[in-house]
Amino acid sequence: MASSSFRRFLAVAIVLTSTLIFLLLDGNVYGQVPTTIMPLGDSITQGSSAWNSYRRALWQLFQITEESVDFVGSQDSNVNFTPPPDLVPPPDPDFDLDHEGHWGFTTAQILAQLPTWAAARPDVVLIHLGTNDVETGVPVATTINNLGQIIDVLRSARPNVVILLAQIIPNANFDVAPLNAAIATLVTQKYTAQSPVIRVDHYVGFDATAGVDTHDGTHPNDIGEIKMASRWFNALQPFLNPPPTTPPTNTSTPFVFPTITLTPTYTLTPLPTNTPTTTPTSTPDPRLMFQTAVPEVVDNPQDVRAIRPNGERIVDTIRPTFEWRLATGQRTYRLQVDNDRTFLSPVIERIVDGGIFTIPNREDGLPQGIYFWRVAPEGSEGWSEPIQFTVFIGKRPADGSYTPDHTPRFTWAYTPNVRTYVLQVSRDGNFTDLVIDARVESTTVYVAPEELPFGIYYWRVFPLGEPPFGNVRRMLAISPPPPPAPARIEAPRPGSSIGELNATFAWAAVAGAAGYEIEISDSLAFENPFAVTTTEPTFTMDQPIARGTYFWRIRSVNEYGVGGLWTQPQSFIVERPASAATETPTSTPTATSTATPDGSSG
Repeated sequence: MASSSFRRFLAVAIVLTSTLIFLLLDGNVYGQVPTTIMPLGDSITQGSSAWNSYRRALWQLFQITEESVDFVGSQDSNVNFTPPPDLVPPPDPDFDLDHEGHWGFTTAQILAQLPTWAAARPDVVLIHLGTNDVETGVPVATTINNLGQIIDVLRSARPNVVILLAQIIPNANFDVAPLNAAIATLVTQKYTAQSPVIRVDHYVGFDATAGVDTHDGTHPNDIGEIKMASRWFNALQPFLNPPPTTPPTNTSTPFVFPTITLTPTYTLTPLPTNTPTTTPTSTPDPRLMFQTAVPEVVDNPQDVRAIRPNGERIVDTIRPTFEWRLATGQRTYRLQVDNDRTFLSPVIERIVDGGIFTIPNREDGLPQGIYFWRVAPEGSEGWSEPIQFTVFIGKRPADGSYTPDHTPRFTWAYTPNVRTYVLQVSRDGNFTDLVIDARVESTTVYVAPEELPFGIYYWRVFPLGEPPFGNVRRMLAISPPPPPAPARIEAPRPGSSIGELNATFAWAAVAGAAGYEIEISDSLAFENPFAVTTTEPTFTMDQPIARGTYFWRIRSVNEYGVGGLWTQPQSFIVERPASAATETPTSTPTATSTATPDGSSG
């Protein structure tokens, strides 16, 4: 009998050979934003300490064909399959680990938590669900109803999401055929042109016998994983990196209110704007929050502006995407990236058709560090202003996140040709008080070997032999659970109208809360909200707000700055005569920097 290693080699070789034709297609399209894909399911999606799941084989197919994709999800771990399930790294953590696979979950359990996970707003969702329903005796009709609601929740977060719905793999212990027949009908019922639902048959041609396509009669072995990956891959082809559309020549630059501080102890983030109109009738008053902006028309062919990445955020991939605003009448651009703003020796210099470019998979990417980039129409020296950005491969825990686990797990992006990484965890942002200084071999996952007490920590990771750069790091709070959300909203009441210039928000105080976070937005999705933190159970706006309907929510925070659950969003309406909207505010906000827990400026 062939050895397990040989069978793995043979299986991978077969699939790689069968997909070589895609190499001729040059699958990674220059100037494309990565397609975000959420693998959603149970343990078959999650994988175990011994089996990667289909996700790794699928990721390898994307690398072969140079497709630009990004797996998304709240999970980045596999499971050990021994109750109670412990989260463990996959055996080969050399792929994009993000996913939404949950060991033992039924469709009802997935549905209960999906509203939170759907906030990732993926372009495509791969759903393989129902095995645990059949195993636990859930009626087929109930499972189908849950799957239909799962699709609805995903659409509520992203109306044009593409759903790939699996007819699930067979099981050696029970019959899944009735469920698969009902899934085929559900696909037809839920399909829309805006949000296609595509049936992916994982049942036919899959042998659930242990040792054939599964290792235990339920979960795929490496051959089964490759079969699943191939079928997902083929079904995904029409939806990967669609041809770019020509951007409009008239683009809008929203007015962004400066960061300000209000008494007693508030920290604010920039305000959102309403969706700009294409033909405004008047110039907005810059003193008004949430005011509609005037579209900016670019008539000068040399007036091109870089959009992302920018200096406000860290890029956690070595292959970032660059995007810029097109100038009128210009389609082809010259892109430069350098590690200093002189651009004397660019590390990237490309001619790009369109306004977006992603470093392709066949290239090494950018090492960790600080970079500058700019863009100009081809044949012109009218460069955009240089923008600084930082490449930092650390992924999780995310910056500003919280965990009650005293032995947190750290993950980072795979870097080609790097075998050993240095992971450091410190009590201060300057890394003078290290609690972990580890050398990590041949993996991008590290679990703290000893318990860390409650507190604020900073972490960073870098290849061995390359010094860390600057003060780039992620902040993590190891903290007890945060306090509950306020039980009562006092003002404004839901759906009420506000006529005053200075809106006041009030709520019931929460025992044990060190403070509160409030978000206000003109969108129920709270995209780019106006955010404030305060130590008191009340807050008054110092600026007038433009007329319209708004939503607000609040949560309590503990002494480590960890926030709990948000209250349900409450709406209010600002109704004010147009003349009143231009009155001089009672006080003028002042710009300020935001202090980070280590005392440095953010």
